[in-house]
Amino acid sequence: MNCVLPVDIDGTEGQIKDLSMTGAYLEFDESFQPNTEVKFSLDMNTPGGVIKFDLTGIVVRVEKKDGKIGVGVKITNQVIS
Repeated sequence: MNCVLPVDIDGTEGQIKDLSMTGAYLEFDESFQPNTEVKFSLDMNTPGGVIKFDLTGIVVRVEKKDGKIGVGVKITNQVIS
């Protein structure tokens, strides 16, 4: 799903640009190291109320794109509340 959603990983703010059940593509001003674990949360508004996703993943790709740092994350765990 293409999207533009805010994300914060350990105080580094960016945006989620693409999200699926198995991965996410994020954009930041700062870089992340491949093969590192990252944790982030996502709040989605639905007709039934807000659903919170707590996601854990591994950085699998880092690239420069249009003056930003693109970060590909393989999601390894998700908790929905």
